[in-house]
Amino acid sequence: MNNDVYAQRKKYSKDRLKQLKDPDLIKSRPYWKYISNVTMIEPCHKQWDGLVLQHDDPWWKKHFPPNGSECRCRVTAVRAKEYTEQTAPSD
Repeated sequence: MNNDVYAQRKKYSKDRLKQLKDPDLIKSRPYWKYISNVTMIEPCHKQWDGLVLQHDDPWWKKHFPPNGSECRCRVTAVRAKEYTEQTAPSD
């Protein structure tokens, strides 16, 4: 993969993380959902697809996309009523 493309994905991810950490958004949508890219899924990313955890769960520090140069996964904010209790998978 072209390093410029990976750098662009990392910048997008950094900007997205900043958006997700907005206090107003966290008040209304305190959970984050991991979404795998349908066309390019790494095996471990597939097991994370649909995972919903609280925004401040330590798991996000290590697993917030991109997770590798080919990763096209993303994260979206989720309302509390859409959340069902889940635990972070072990590495």
